[in-house]
Amino acid sequence: QYFVSYEIEEGGEVYSRIYGRSYVDNNNISLSSLRYLKLLHVNFNGEYQVGELIVNKSVADSVLEIFQQLCEDGYQIEKMHLIDDYWTGDAEGSDWNSIDHNNTSAFCYRPATGSGNLSKHALGLAIDINPQQNPYVTFRSDGTPKFSHDNAADYVTGRSSDMPHVITKSDEAYTLFTSYGWTWGGSWSSPKDYQHFQKVAE
Repeated sequence: QYFVSYEIEEGGEVYSRIYGRSYVDNNNISLSSLRYLKLLHVNFNGEYQVGELIVNKSVADSVLEIFQQLCEDGYQIEKMHLIDDYWTGDAEGSDWNSIDHNNTSAFCYRPATGSGNLSKHALGLAIDINPQQNPYVTFRSDGTPKFSHDNAADYVTGRSSDMPHVITKSDEAYTLFTSYGWTWGGSWSSPKDYQHFQKVAE
């Protein structure tokens, strides 16, 4: 029932939720190249919750394995809903709304933040985990950090593995994702995208 991957059928329930929203007709990713994942996770209250993600079919099995291990180990993820549950009318605004609600999400057909290039999220090859505690940070010319979401203010500098839900290189999510060949945005020099894991298609 959980930790299962499904094809997204045209006209089906998941299709009706995403078509014209996170998924639009395009020349870069077909519906048949995506998979809907139903899984469990442990929320910030220590309760099991049903989660859902859409990812590229090439990484679906490994993503299920990663999140099953995280769940079994009690790793806490506040929310895990499709970004369409936070839809505001466009992809960028919906991504912003999802982050404001500290939602962990994957697929959304949109450009990369601060870029005109297509995001890895648009190909189902990126996942953002607990974005409030793991914000997207850029740096001004004087080296001071710049961030957009007020709820992330306490998590921009002085990040430590002792802080709940903060991803560092000693965090289990980092260890698991990188062991499967994913890269972490927190390792970038600028921007720092602490919530972000991405993968090259297999």
